[in-house]
Amino acid sequence: MNSNKNAVPAAFSDRRLSLRAKGMLAVLSVLPDGAPQSIESLSKLTPDGSTAVSSALRELETRGYIIRERRFQDGGRLGRTVITLKNMEEDKK
Repeated sequence: MNSNKNAVPAAFSDRRLSLRAKGMLAVLSVLPDGAPQSIESLSKLTPDGSTAVSSALRELETRGYIIRERRFQDGGRLGRTVITLKNMEEDKK
C-alpha cells in the first residue's frame, strides 16, 4: 500500500462520496505495506462482500482518491493489484 493519510480527511468532507467509499478509504489507509489489495482480499475485511468492495473502489478511483494498477509478473501474466492513495492536499494547489 502506498499510503497517503491526507486522502482520508479530504474524503470525509466530500459530500459526493458514499459512506461505503469513505469507509473503504479508511480501511485502505491503515493497511500495512505489502498487504494484499485485491477485491477478494479486501472483501475478507468487511461483511459487505466483493460487490460492495468493488463498487467502493470504483467510486474512489472515479473521484480521484485512489489509483489502481495491475502489475505484471515475469512472463507477462497479470500479477497483484497495487492501490495508491492520492495526496488530496497537493491536488488542491
